[in-house]
Amino acid sequence: MDSPGLHSVHVPDSDIGMHFGSLLDNQEGSDVVFDVSGERFHAHKLVLAARSPIFHSLFFDGLDGERNEIVVTDMAPKAMLHYIYRDTLVEDDMLVTSYVPESCVSDMLVAKLLAAADKYCLERLRLLCEAHLCREISVNSVASTLALADRYHAMELKDSCLKFAAENLAAVMRSSGFEHLKDNSPSLQSELLTTIAGCEEEYKKSRSDWGQLSDGEDSSGRRIRPRTDTDTNY
Repeated sequence: MDSPGLHSVHVPDSDIGMHFGSLLDNQEGSDVVFDVSGERFHAHKLVLAARSPIFHSLFFDGLDGERNEIVVTDMAPKAMLHYIYRDTLVEDDMLVTSYVPESCVSDMLVAKLLAAADKYCLERLRLLCEAHLCREISVNSVASTLALADRYHAMELKDSCLKFAAENLAAVMRSSGFEHLKDNSPSLQSELLTTIAGCEEEYKKSRSDWGQLSDGEDSSGRRIRPRTDTDTNY
């Protein structure tokens, strides 16, 4: 008799995002419209409410249950709807064409999605945006990314920016973004100074610990007896 362990059933990846995406694309049963300067994007209240507590409250908990249109001025609704229905970030080219040779999500688009994530409490979208922007941190971008993270409550991204700026302070201070940060966000400059102080303290402690170990002491100052062959148990 064959062992059941020798046989297996392949289970494909979930295609629920594809099916919900089709629902968004064909607009069947849509009952709400996002209006962006006259451009209209159709969606479904139930899907929006299931994904966002803000939309749920807007459509089902208040007096706006019959509201069928949402005017948007400060974000990218098509990219946000792509995430809500498909649970992925949209590539820039997908806003224009269905053929995308490679991932090309721009920082500008991600910044708009981060604003949407903050406004509508889309926590996974927030983390996807934070992860993308974190990979793009550089000397020239860290100040503007720090301000963006602070504005939209992206705390992990903010911590990464503060640490990067503290570790590359001399170069960051010469950037134009730092001058803008200094003039427009003094509170963030204070947080940066606090982070720098913490990094310096950690550096001093690590050097002190290393010095003690080199002198034959552990980190608490106790002498360490050198290991000999007689200490080895066979």
